[in-house]
Amino acid sequence: MSEQARPGLRLDGVAQGTSGDVELRFPRGEETRAEAAATLVGVLQPVVARYLGASWQGVVRLELLEQARAGGANPVTGTLRHALRSFDERSPRSAGALSYELGRILLYRATAEDAFPGAAPRHPDWLLEAALSPLRYVWLGAESWVEAVAEKVALFRWRKPFPGALLRDMGRLNPRQRVVASAQCLLRSQTLTRAHPDWVRQWCADLAGTPGVDGERALERVTGTALADWEVRFDEDLAQAAATVRSSPPADW
Repeated sequence: MSEQARPGLRLDGVAQGTSGDVELRFPRGEETRAEAAATLVGVLQPVVARYLGASWQGVVRLELLEQARAGGANPVTGTLRHALRSFDERSPRSAGALSYELGRILLYRATAEDAFPGAAPRHPDWLLEAALSPLRYVWLGAESWVEAVAEKVALFRWRKPFPGALLRDMGRLNPRQRVVASAQCLLRSQTLTRAHPDWVRQWCADLAGTPGVDGERALERVTGTALADWEVRFDEDLAQAAATVRSSPPADW
């Protein structure tokens, strides 16, 4: 890892450097852990790229903090911000969470989202989650993936799904409601995938080729199905799955 001479970023107790195409900021004295975190990001990047059918563009800025603070991905700046210790806890689910965040960055860049001329967000929250949420489970084995989906379905044995209008802006939901909404979006993703196995790559390519189109119009274009018809299919598939799954809701619910 090479030190960078950038006076504007050199703060007391903060070091910076690069590792491959990852730019790093981290607490001084934590070079080894920072290098390991950058290596992990480098391992995840090609998996995310294959999932979206896109190539990486530009660098990823990885900011590592001593203490946990508001973090996650900022697609506009290409920044991942996490507590340093979160990279010490290696597991398929933690790798999946990082893959999801990298997916947000790559989708933004690969589809030239910054050039979208619309006043509203290019994608409603439900569609962004449907496209990217499978990345959270990409490092699980097949059996664990099936169990994870069954757990999501089980929520709807006793909770009503949210109407599509509420899924468009999930920032209005409280944390517990967001868990349900995210589960609903993952199940929407499965409905889309059963009908169009390569829909995510095709959707991403359509967005990249037509910067003026929004996410829902691109979905209609690549699937040949109107959004209203998809909404009917989503509801039917969710009702059928909830009626047949045998898993119980999580104990803390």
